Amino acid sequence: MISVIIPTLNEENYLPLLLKSLKQQTYKNFEVIVADAGSSDDTVQIAKNWGCKVIEGGMPAVGRNNGARVAKGDILIFLDADVVLPKEFLEETLKEFKKRKLDIASSYMRVLSGKSIDSLMYNIVNIYLGVSQFLKPKAVGHFIMVKKKIHRKIGGFDETIKVAEDFDYIQRASKVGKFRYLTSCRIPVSVRRLDKEGRIAMATKYVLIGIYFDLFGGVKSDIFRYRFGHYAEEKRKESLKEKIKEFSLKMKMIYRIKSLRAREILDSRGNPTVEVELMVNNKIFRASCPAGASKGKYEAKELRDGGKRYLGKGVRRAVENINKIIAPAIRRKYVINQRSIDSFLVRLDGKKDKSHLGANALIAVSEAVCRAGADVCNKTLYSHIADIYNDRLLTPSDAKFKIPLACFNIINGGAHAGNDLAIQEFMIIPQDSTFSFNLRMASEIYHELKKLLERKFGKFATNLGDEGGFAPPLKRTSDALNIIMKAIKKADYLGKVRIGLDAAATQFYRNKKYWIDGKKFSQDELINYYKSLIKKFPILFIEDPFAEQDFEGFRKAKQLFPREVFILGDDLLVTNVERIKKAHTIDCCSGAIIKPNQIGTVSEAIEAAKLVRSYGWKVLVSHRSGDTTDSFIADLAVGVGADFIKAGAPARGERVEKYNRLLRIEEELKQK
Repeated sequence: MISVIIPTLNEENYLPLLLKSLKQQTYKNFEVIVADAGSSDDTVQIAKNWGCKVIEGGMPAVGRNNGARVAKGDILIFLDADVVLPKEFLEETLKEFKKRKLDIASSYMRVLSGKSIDSLMYNIVNIYLGVSQFLKPKAVGHFIMVKKKIHRKIGGFDETIKVAEDFDYIQRASKVGKFRYLTSCRIPVSVRRLDKEGRIAMATKYVLIGIYFDLFGGVKSDIFRYRFGHYAEEKRKESLKEKIKEFSLKMKMIYRIKSLRAREILDSRGNPTVEVELMVNNKIFRASCPAGASKGKYEAKELRDGGKRYLGKGVRRAVENINKIIAPAIRRKYVINQRSIDSFLVRLDGKKDKSHLGANALIAVSEAVCRAGADVCNKTLYSHIADIYNDRLLTPSDAKFKIPLACFNIINGGAHAGNDLAIQEFMIIPQDSTFSFNLRMASEIYHELKKLLERKFGKFATNLGDEGGFAPPLKRTSDALNIIMKAIKKADYLGKVRIGLDAAATQFYRNKKYWIDGKKFSQDELINYYKSLIKKFPILFIEDPFAEQDFEGFRKAKQLFPREVFILGDDLLVTNVERIKKAHTIDCCSGAIIKPNQIGTVSEAIEAAKLVRSYGWKVLVSHRSGDTTDSFIADLAVGVGADFIKAGAPARGERVEKYNRLLRIEEELKQK
């Protein structure tokens, strides 16, 4: 039995013709299901009068899926409402379908028009579709025949796609079953789209849809202004100027990478790192890679040279990989397709931990591509990142932006300093609604702290750690917190500032014990230790309170800490979606640190942030202790809607560059 499924919305003029042609079919063993999206005309009554099963529909993908759920047939046929079938159509197509042992099929089109230009256009489309079936199969929604088991296997049509959901459906189905175009019959289709929008406009639109699909997949945004059932509505005519502007925006899809080269530069610790220059549209876009001192075991691997040069920390191998392997491979790729390029980079590396080409090579290239993509789209970097996050490329952005709360590292310990403090970062988090005032508070507290340290220990106590915070000769965590509270009070900001700690506990985990303040702690004892600090000081979050493999310690902390104190995973999660999923399953975190170089590409970092946000967790975008003056993470934090950002102290060029970028973004947002 065949189930014929027709999605409809206001089709009273066309549906009767299709239903009449179905009634006249020589093949009779079929049912007709009309999935209506809420027609305001007589569509539903017409369907009932013809004996159709009428169900609730929606956009075409929704209507087709709903129809398939109630279908009795083993073979499904999806039809548009404006086609008319020859009498033998079902019989002939089914016969060929079975004879060729197909699982999914479509039919070439025959246009219902006497105009030679229409026949020419559809013949060109038919040739294109015929060739594509052997390369990247595509089919339009006029007619799709598929075995129900294949439809179920691929999960039906993707209901998040607005345009080209039929292309997407065919490509996914053809991976699990045999697809071909049938030659026994051509399906007659109307020219209402051509009449409504114009031949040239429609031809241009379909070419661009094809390019877009090959670049990005199904269209989930409103770039092509698709409205199901919109042919029954009166459409405002666009001026020539508007059409040129819209066409210009869409043509930016074709901007390609012209060249890419890399070099070795120094980071803030004086160690080599990677910088790249990407050329697109005769413009240069730069990006550079930071490096951490305390690295998580499960981070993507940066590539270092070894040997004597730069004490083994040179990055010539990573630079060579960019210049000799990555550059020729991505030349002429479409620059706005961030996800596609990042996926290609991951495949090109071929190692799960990015150890072949190096995460330091990949992330620099990925960030440069992102900058170039923003430029060709005529958007700010943070707005472009938001579009990637929300799957809204090449459309007017409706994202609402905010500046995240900044976490300023003002006392360094652990792997970032040469003192006896086990805790790696002591951060202040000003709580004003404006970033500019929060930055002012942080700067004033920082300078008050400097005075207090000089008076207490002498000038040597204001030596700086890797991230610009002071590295005083303190031994106990409480001593550091007490002097920070004095600085806050001195600056007259008591009650307006919270505190964040990055314990980086892996660094003081030895022989299954935690060593802090010169004492040895078990897992439970360390939890009680943290609870005593939380009770005494205005702590907002603790990052990595336990070692990177101690999921159980994190779980207990989340259960026993006050709900208003967040447990953030860094070394535990390493911006990796698989580890984030595991942490969510165990329920051991309430937030995650996002560091692009931990995972290797911008797209993977965005996906990690998106996953974290879906769990209701907090997102903190972070720098690294060995950083550069690249301010990419400032735009990333705004673009993904992060709750927090940390970029070190309110001092040192590589740190304040990020904060100054946030100042500029805040000004831009106020002007909008």
